Order: sequence, then structure tokens, then C-alpha cells
Amino acid sequence: MNYLISLSLLMTMAASSSINTLTVLPDRPTIYATLNAATTAEEIDQQIESLPNEVPNLRTGYEGALLMRKAGLVSGPFNKLATFRTGRARLEKALDNGKLNPELHFLRLIIQEHAPRILNYKGNLRATKPL
Repeated sequence: MNYLISLSLLMTMAASSSINTLTVLPDRPTIYATLNAATTAEEIDQQIESLPNEVPNLRTGYEGALLMRKAGLVSGPFNKLATFRTGRARLEKALDNGKLNPELHFLRLIIQEHAPRILNYKGNLRATKPL
């Protein structure tokens, strides 16, 4: 009898702890569609605002990738460079904190393959591709 009570208490505790640890993950298809086909900086800003805060490292990585994409849509070379550098710093920070996250490496690979050479962001391309 005590065994059954202990077992039911353990199962109740496990169920309640798993409910509390649910996280809201970003809407990946929408993020990748925005990275691929955004035509205005406002679209990217809306996507950044809609990113959930529950997984901060992943949010930072997505935010960085979206900012680097936004750099191609803002006007003026100085604004473009500043936006790209801000995004690059955020994505690299997320990569430093989550070195084993393949999605962050994939985001970096996407950006590196499409970034202009003048931005000098192709340094990790060879290291990232095999992942």
C-alpha cells in the first residue's frame, strides 16, 4: 500500500514538473521564410518581436541571423554595416554559448554563404559546412 502511494506521488510530481518546464520554441518555418523572402526591414522587425523569450540562446541566434538579413534591406552603407555587425555579434554570442546546437551553425552557414565578401564573414565556412 505504501508502495502504491509513493509511486502515485512520484508520478504526480514528475507530471507537474514536466508541465512547468514546457518551453515555447520559435516558429522555425516562419523564421526561415522571413530569412529567405523578406522584402522590408519592418517584416524582419516584426519577426524579431515575435520570437519567444523562453530559450534565450536560441532567441539570440535567430535575432542575430534576422538582423544580418535586415542589413541587406536598410538604406545607407553605414547603416547596413552597423546592422550586420550587430547581428553577427549576437549570432556569434549564441554560438559561443551553444557550441553543440546544430541549428545555430546552420543559421551561420546560411548567412556566410550569402554574405558579400567585403563583410569578411566567410572565415568559419569550412568549419561549419561539415556539421
